Amino acid sequence: MKCIPTVVQDLALKWYNRNSSTIKSWADFAIKIKEEFGSKFRQQEAFERLRNYKQTINQTVTEYYNGLMDVCRETDPTPTNDHMLQNLLSNVRPSLKIKVLGKQPQTPNEFLHYAKTFEHLEKLVKDEVALSSTIERMEQPYIAPPRRIQQQQQQTYNHHKPGNIQLQPQTSSISTASHYQSPPRQWQQSKSNYSGCHICEAQDHYARSCPQRQLFQ
Repeated sequence: MKCIPTVVQDLALKWYNRNSSTIKSWADFAIKIKEEFGSKFRQQEAFERLRNYKQTINQTVTEYYNGLMDVCRETDPTPTNDHMLQNLLSNVRPSLKIKVLGKQPQTPNEFLHYAKTFEHLEKLVKDEVALSSTIERMEQPYIAPPRRIQQQQQQTYNHHKPGNIQLQPQTSSISTASHYQSPPRQWQQSKSNYSGCHICEAQDHYARSCPQRQLFQ
């Protein structure tokens, strides 16, 4: 019991200081603090959940209805039909809210009936639109992309069209002949001054009439 003031704080500590004389045991403390704070906190949390409870995009009407009914019963064990109907209409998706309000439901069950009907119709419309778009795509003629070979042929044709032929400038015969060089001048002189036989190196005859020619044949 002596450790209780070190555990509780804020409102709970003030409550304990006011009622410590009536608390005789730990079990008595546990019962009384639950009676004082437990139910109040749970009810406040339930009110917060009810105020922020909204139907999500992927939540069906049935799931939304059951979830909201549970939260309403947490705030009030015996909620009235008007109270539940008001919360159902306030937190349902806007697309369904307008349609259900047009039917002016009087009870939560009527709300559930109308909301489920409109939800089913919305699903049918979405499925029909998706099916129609799929059929349109299937009925469109298939156009094959141009082949790579055709593109290459077209490029080759464009390159060899008469308008694209480029004439190369002709070089003169003089410039072409300039690429050929005459033999060295020293070689010409040495050839004209040559005399004698290159086989026996005699000066009185040529190689074609050399006596030693037969030795090399």
